[in-house]
Amino acid sequence: MPDVSDYSLRLAKKHVEEYRNQDAIMSQHREAMACRDCEGFLERGIEAYNWLRHADRVLRQAAVEGFEVPEEARDALAALYRAWLHPCPRAEERIKEQEERNFRLRNLHEFRAACEYVEQQVRLLDMEEEIDDAFEGRVFDEEFWKKAHDMRSA
Repeated sequence: MPDVSDYSLRLAKKHVEEYRNQDAIMSQHREAMACRDCEGFLERGIEAYNWLRHADRVLRQAAVEGFEVPEEARDALAALYRAWLHPCPRAEERIKEQEERNFRLRNLHEFRAACEYVEQQVRLLDMEEEIDDAFEGRVFDEEFWKKAHDMRSA
């Protein structure tokens, strides 16, 4: 018959070692959870991006089909594109932290593609606003016109 005390010592040793190594295990667990949290953050950004693109496509299709799209709707869409970009710097910080730990984020490519598209849209929106400002005479501020008037009067 096997010695019972031998098994109890083995079991005790196993549990003591697990307990002793708990800090390392918990550290690895926290890092893995931080990676998962980062993926979740990126996933929320991707989902918001998909809804934003959907709204953009619907407004564009409505315009193509002859519906009058109010300026407020276009302005709201532009504001949403700009707002989507606000968390991107923090996302990049979190991505860098995970990459430094040699974690691969499963949705990183899709998130970065969304960032690139939204940045492009915001650049286009900015250019449209500059063109509108030029056509409506808002290129120069009041101070410019005052200085120009003073120079002509001198």
